[in-house]
Amino acid sequence: MKTYITSYSFDGDNYLGPEIEAESLDSATETAKEHGLIICGEMTDILQSIVDNHLIKKLDNRVLH
Repeated sequence: MKTYITSYSFDGDNYLGPEIEAESLDSATETAKEHGLIICGEMTDILQSIVDNHLIKKLDNRVLH
């Protein structure tokens, strides 16, 4: 299974849509069309170090009582 990133437009603004899991781009495109979505690309990697750094920065801004 591959994961495809989607987007959609509402009132002239673009938004991140739901991810579509499908066996092929053709299948994902068909599903996207049925739901009014646009395929933006295929997710191939999650760079965990970037995610970790973002979480650390977010946690550093907390106020503990």
